[in-house]
Amino acid sequence: MLRALATLALCAALVGCQSVATYFGGDAAPGGSPLYDAGADDAGDATRPDGPDIPDGPPTPDGPLDAQLPRGPCAPAEIFRQSLNEESFDLSLDSLGQPHVVYLSDLLIASGIYHGVGTSSSWNTADIGLSLTLTRLAGIVDGTDRLHLLYGAASSGPVYRVRDATSAAWSVVDTLDDQLIRTDSVSLTTDTTTGTVYGAVSGRSLFESAIQRFSLEAKSSVPFICAPAPVQQSLRLFAVAQGTDLLEVRDTAAQAWLLIKPLASHCTNDTAAKLNRAYGNLDAVAFQPASTIAHLAHVDVSTSQLAHARYDVTGANLPSYSPVAAGTQVTSSMLAVTYDQLTRSTVIVYGDRGSNELRIARSIDGGMTWSSTKLVASTITAGARVRAIANAGRLHVLWRENTDLRYVCHSL
Repeated sequence: MLRALATLALCAALVGCQSVATYFGGDAAPGGSPLYDAGADDAGDATRPDGPDIPDGPPTPDGPLDAQLPRGPCAPAEIFRQSLNEESFDLSLDSLGQPHVVYLSDLLIASGIYHGVGTSSSWNTADIGLSLTLTRLAGIVDGTDRLHLLYGAASSGPVYRVRDATSAAWSVVDTLDDQLIRTDSVSLTTDTTTGTVYGAVSGRSLFESAIQRFSLEAKSSVPFICAPAPVQQSLRLFAVAQGTDLLEVRDTAAQAWLLIKPLASHCTNDTAAKLNRAYGNLDAVAFQPASTIAHLAHVDVSTSQLAHARYDVTGANLPSYSPVAAGTQVTSSMLAVTYDQLTRSTVIVYGDRGSNELRIARSIDGGMTWSSTKLVASTITAGARVRAIANAGRLHVLWRENTDLRYVCHSL
């Protein structure tokens, strides 16, 4: 109890009582309920009121229960100052389940790329020593705790860097194909089955818009670089990989595209995709660990309503969407979906346009029904990006509010 009160006092000093009103089960906004105390189950998960009992036994079709990282810490709520823009920060977990934040800062006295690692009691955040003029950044930590960075700008092509957790030297520094002279969007993802990291860059060469894809196998220092593929200009790009398949989502000026491709064919032209589908708006995708099940979330363009689909990527049918948080108008850019294998929870984090709140919707039956929404933060900035990762009963959330990044963690 004393630890919870001390952390609550720290949160209030850093971000204000209302910004994390429910971090320790405080007052929720009308229509919601407080999130469960993130520290209450540290002693052994004796209770978890929002989740189902998880039976012992063989793996289910949705994947084995141990297909996840170790149960890492819920790091304290934190503010990372002066994040450059909506496309310049990332969130990942290392092999111990610890959260890592990578972001671009434009502070006059301390601009550059910063890397933060969260423990149960504090954050260790430092400038990683790259003073560059950038506008786009993706950064993740892989299963061997190597740090991967992919970055660029409107006036420069992409650069890919990798370094070991125990070294300050970069084992990989690669400008990829060198044909792209402008970087519009970047994405990194790890296949947890093999440890291979997959990257993609949307940008422009001298003659056309294109996507540059590449991969780096676990412990390798030589990335495999695909030839650039000409596509319509992509304003935002992200992908997730698992087992045998890669899901790639691209937002253009007119619509969003969802592609599902075999990992072995991730370099191939989009026409070779198992699914190549145009949507009015598609904003978030996530795999269930060690399964072929993907969770898709998007916002209807005409109604601003949030919808979800549970989709088997090996199937021939198109995703079938059902509404989430009916009656709520959602900011499409403030949307993340993630899946927790321990509690069998599908979790959607979204921005409510009506109340300017960041909220959570959760389902424990694959999206057929959803619990009442819960408040993460109030008075958010409309249109701010959000990242979310669920693992072993913990939900890590990172979002940009005004010019700062804010992180909170909750138990599911």
